[in-house]
Amino acid sequence: MIEAKYPLKESSSSSYLQRTEWNVRDSDGIVVFSLAPKLTGGSLKTVEFARKHGKPLIHISAVDPDPAGRLQRFLEDNVIDTLNVAGPRKSKEPGSTREVVAGPICCNASVGRRTIRSCTGHG
Repeated sequence: MIEAKYPLKESSSSSYLQRTEWNVRDSDGIVVFSLAPKLTGGSLKTVEFARKHGKPLIHISAVDPDPAGRLQRFLEDNVIDTLNVAGPRKSKEPGSTREVVAGPICCNASVGRRTIRSCTGHG
């Protein structure tokens, strides 16, 4: 169950592409976590929607030498109150760490005096 303090709006569509685009549209920035350096499927669509809507975006993969530093710089360089956390589903990328990383980022991400208010995304 999602806590009431998170202001969620349910999509009227069952289309995952519409939900993905709305998550991008309604966020201030996007981080995509993956094991592989090349994105496909819904994660690639997230990147395309971010470009379409002019949203700041960072893709962090398992091959990045300094993922935490890159994410910190991204958050420092952009004004983000609502962060869209995306990445491949477990069924598409077994062993994915998105679920492990996304929770602490959503709950604890801060930059200076700012704190990330909320996260959007889907599994």
